[in-house]
This record gives sequence, structure tokens and C-alpha cells, in this order.
Amino acid sequence: MRAATPAEAAAAGTVPHLPADALAGRIVIDANNYYRLRDGVITELETGRLTTGELFQRYVPGVRTVKTFSTIYFLSADAQEIRTALENARNRP
Repeated sequence: MRAATPAEAAAAGTVPHLPADALAGRIVIDANNYYRLRDGVITELETGRLTTGELFQRYVPGVRTVKTFSTIYFLSADAQEIRTALENARNRP
């Protein structure tokens, strides 16, 4: 198994179901970001019951996921919250 090239991914179009069986035991990079206007309202995310990583994990049981490339929309947090979050991230072992 190998990663697809950008051209191969574009040619494949939308993947309705991830091949969880083929990915079992592997590490998968979770680069998704929930965007309500694009994705529709997902109540579990809106209420904080689940994180996007936890929701993604439901679709790939048996897979180890790594969340990356996550973004924070600039209006979602004030400048001090962003500075604090960045400082905390830098201080993690």
C-alpha cells in the first residue's frame, strides 16, 4: 500500500467509505477540519461531545490516527487564547 499522488487522488474523486479493513493496524494522518458551511451541522462536534479526531476515528476502527494540519479560524479565539495555545504546544514533551 502506498499514498496516492495528487493526480491519482483527484482522479479518484470522492471516497464514500474509507477501506478500514485494509488500513487496520496502520497509522493514518487525519488532516480533516470541520467546516459547518461545507460539511453541514454535525451536532456532536457543535456541542463538544466529540472532537473531529474522535469522529474520524469512528470511520477507521483498528487504525491509529494522528491529527495534523489542524487550523483555528482567526475569529474563533482571541489573540491571547491563540498565544496561550501556541505556548502550550511548544512546551509539550
